[in-house]
Amino acid sequence: MGATVARDASRTLLGLAVCVLLGLAAAGVRANGGSDPRPEASPAARLAKGSQASEYWDLAATFDSGHHIFVRFQVTNAGPGDYTAYALGHLVFPDGRVVRFQNGRLERDWQISEDRLRLEIGSSLLDLHASVQHFEVDKNKKGIKLFFDYTGTGPIRSWPSPPDGYHLDLLTLGGAISGSLWVRGVTAEPVSVEGTVTVTHAWMDDEESELARLRVEPYGMAATADGSHLYAVGVEPTKGPARSWMLVRTGEKWLETDRFAFSRIGDDASAPARYALPTSLSLRGADVSGRVDFGRTLLRHDPLTLAPALFRWALSLRSKPSQVWLESRYAIEWRGGGKPLALQGKGVSSFYYLNPVK
Repeated sequence: MGATVARDASRTLLGLAVCVLLGLAAAGVRANGGSDPRPEASPAARLAKGSQASEYWDLAATFDSGHHIFVRFQVTNAGPGDYTAYALGHLVFPDGRVVRFQNGRLERDWQISEDRLRLEIGSSLLDLHASVQHFEVDKNKKGIKLFFDYTGTGPIRSWPSPPDGYHLDLLTLGGAISGSLWVRGVTAEPVSVEGTVTVTHAWMDDEESELARLRVEPYGMAATADGSHLYAVGVEPTKGPARSWMLVRTGEKWLETDRFAFSRIGDDASAPARYALPTSLSLRGADVSGRVDFGRTLLRHDPLTLAPALFRWALSLRSKPSQVWLESRYAIEWRGGGKPLALQGKGVSSFYYLNPVK
């Protein structure tokens, strides 16, 4: 892996990481008001050895200027060889114009720091060191330059009850992000922007398409004086019942629940039948109730089109994914412990199909 960690070193570091994780506790507020007993997670790469093991970091940023950035850094053993890495993403301009970017490298052609918190894949870089994280894309030939710093938002939260084989950490929820963007032929000079970003880290030992059919993620900021931020995720697994999870952060106070379910309302006539979309989502459960309404489509794409050619061919044998990002508005009542809290705001939502509906 060039400067990547050797396999023996990987085992040593993983053992140390486990020891550290077992010794740390993340403080927070659950829906029932109690302390969070789960050990603190780490954003570091896991570099699992299973033949289909994979992990990725997703960043979704919304800027006051009306720009959006959606980007994924992934390391996978599926496809050609082990520890193939790629970064792929999209910059969405306020007028709807979309610019995509990508980098892919085989095992020995990308770099990762010894603590596994800094990934450099060609001209794409993700640095997860606390307390200010960094993301950049510096593609001179393609004429794309993105440079951003963002701040973490406290202890990492781990999904307590995901589908079997699926793991997800929320690294940052509504963190402040600022930086500059430049695209040849679109912006004459670098444009300074600021906004908020949500970052997740997912990993699994099996091919994701073998574990899940669909992953839905609404993100948002409530229109309240205290600026609450919301993240929710729902996964429809290939086996067993659907699972969901929601978190709300207001300053340093967190609310969290997995005692609810998503259900679809209406049909989006513009969506392909094989990747059907609702017009809204209903949320019902012991701790929350409400709905998320979808608006303008910001981005619709096949994630495999941005992957390296050999990797794309290998993955397409098992998965034919599609992802859509939509503008969203939500109105939710939180009833989990204490006085009910009304949350209304706007944001974005992602529908990520691992395979089409049969």
